Amino acid sequence: MTCPRCLDATKVIDSRMPSTDSRGCLSKRGDRAFGWWSSDYRVRKRSCNGCSLVFHTVEVSIKDLNEAFKDAKQGEG
Repeated sequence: MTCPRCLDATKVIDSRMPSTDSRGCLSKRGDRAFGWWSSDYRVRKRSCNGCSLVFHTVEVSIKDLNEAFKDAKQGEG
């Protein structure tokens, strides 16, 4: 993955799934981003090799993401 700030390469510092990190900071970030729909996601803490920016990503399958968008869109109407 590339850094959103400088576009250099990044490395994973930490990686958690909700089932392995029930009270941790990473799971809380994932719950806010995707936990409203599913607990099947992975949160990764990343660091940029170039500018040292630290940021988090929430990774879900394309299938789950498409279904979540579909459900959210149906709820708008």
